[in-house]
Amino acid sequence: MQWHEVCEHYPEQWLIVEDLSVRVGADEQRYLDEVAVIEPCPDVRAAHRRSQQLHYRHPEREFYPVHTRHHAGWGMSDPLPPRRTPVPGEIEALYCQLRAEERRTQIEAGYALMRLDPPPLEWLLAALQDEDWRMRSIVAFLLSETGEVQATEPLIALLGDAHASVRWDAANTLGHLGDQRAVLPLIRCLRDPAANVRWCAAWALGTLRDKRAVEPLIQALADDDSGVQHHAAEALGNLGDARATLPLIEKLDDADVGVRQMVALVLGLLGDKRATAPLLDHLQDASNHVRQYVFQALGNLGGGEVLVRLRAAAQTEADSAVQATAIRVIERVEAHLERGEP
Repeated sequence: MQWHEVCEHYPEQWLIVEDLSVRVGADEQRYLDEVAVIEPCPDVRAAHRRSQQLHYRHPEREFYPVHTRHHAGWGMSDPLPPRRTPVPGEIEALYCQLRAEERRTQIEAGYALMRLDPPPLEWLLAALQDEDWRMRSIVAFLLSETGEVQATEPLIALLGDAHASVRWDAANTLGHLGDQRAVLPLIRCLRDPAANVRWCAAWALGTLRDKRAVEPLIQALADDDSGVQHHAAEALGNLGDARATLPLIEKLDDADVGVRQMVALVLGLLGDKRATAPLLDHLQDASNHVRQYVFQALGNLGGGEVLVRLRAAAQTEADSAVQATAIRVIERVEAHLERGEP
């Protein structure tokens, strides 16, 4: 479906869409020209949360939360409209709309506030103390658009909020802000009673890239929720610490396909040769998606022995997409060996 058709069929609606566009030739610019509508969502927070869940389940696919009004005239890769100076009384009016009973009105008001130059940070920080948890939640989410580290301490306080939705939005925004003061509070959130808060905290710690999070994230690999395990593995890949190698190797046998995919990807990124033999053993994984990631990881590790095993596995691979990946990986490893690279 073309994007203009999506806007016609879903006016004034938050959606999860999958980008089906294809790069042409050497052009690396991506456009949201061809999309599949996955599902409508009630508001911005639900849209972002659902898109992250889908990305976890299907990391090889591209999901985006979009609003058909905000993106009616441009693709996802295009910039949002420029910020503008508010007219007298506009901030007060929008702030009142944030208290509207209709969720859509709240969302529209929030995004309008974010497009002001500068965004009304004092108003937003004050709203984090609001009695209505829905107000605290949406404002915590909107603060990710500002990049203002002044919001860090108030958001850290919200990590102890009684409502899981507020805690999730606070953790998510702290990950976007990148302030190291959030590291220890986010580590404590890895023990939050709500699974979605735990996996959001793991994701945020991965974006902050602080080595203090390595051991807590390794422990999170044993969480009883597969989403937490997935995001903990992803975060460990961002941290790039070799201490994670052996615990990640153990997760190659996890029952959850999404976890095995992410673990294979991260082991390839870490580049620790101790992962070579375990990854070779998983060239016959039951999931074609996992096998695809294993081929890619082994391509990063390289070596003559790996090349022999990759060639043999490629010849017997039944899935055409995995076989195509295997061929590309083999060519890359061969080129490295010809140049005398490890």
